[in-house]
Amino acid sequence: MEQALIIFIKNPVAGKVKTRIASESGDSAALDIYKSLMEHTRLMSLKVDATRMLFYSDRVERNDSWPEKKFSKNVQLGEDLGTRMLNAVKQASEYDKKILIGSDCPGITPQIIEQAYTYLDFHDVVIGPTYDGGYYLIGMNQIVPELFQHIPWSTDQVLAETIKVLQQKRLLYKMLPTLRDIDTLEDWEAEKNKLVREQTI
Repeated sequence: MEQALIIFIKNPVAGKVKTRIASESGDSAALDIYKSLMEHTRLMSLKVDATRMLFYSDRVERNDSWPEKKFSKNVQLGEDLGTRMLNAVKQASEYDKKILIGSDCPGITPQIIEQAYTYLDFHDVVIGPTYDGGYYLIGMNQIVPELFQHIPWSTDQVLAETIKVLQQKRLLYKMLPTLRDIDTLEDWEAEKNKLVREQTI
């Protein structure tokens, strides 16, 4: 059973990552926070038994902390997030199970990702919801383009609209534990200790 883990990251450039945090604490602090989140995502994904496909927001970086022996490096293609996600999933179409994660969820663990793959044995789609109405993970056996089309990205309606699509298409889906995405300084303060503990285990 071939498994692909698709990881979306932003190129770590000051002023272009965690802009809501930057508005509170400055570009440099926001960049440091994003780098910590990205490092957590990298460490967690390395513990997952899957083909790892890394997708940068703007350009592939060759000499960064993501080793090319462990991650195939790609660029996200498309005008909006949905198109970029759909194109990435299509690139992984040869794999039986395809899971896509972002890079700003300190609560994500290898166990959660492995659980998602297990759920796909008996479900069409698996989703990891976030407290703000979005999701930190989506996985599927078959490509369902509608899951990435006409969704109001970056709003609190992402999860609800995604579930609506699943119900309309009568697809069997399973939910993972709800976690927190980091969008604000308050989010970061609430979650950063968890991230530090996990990285030192």
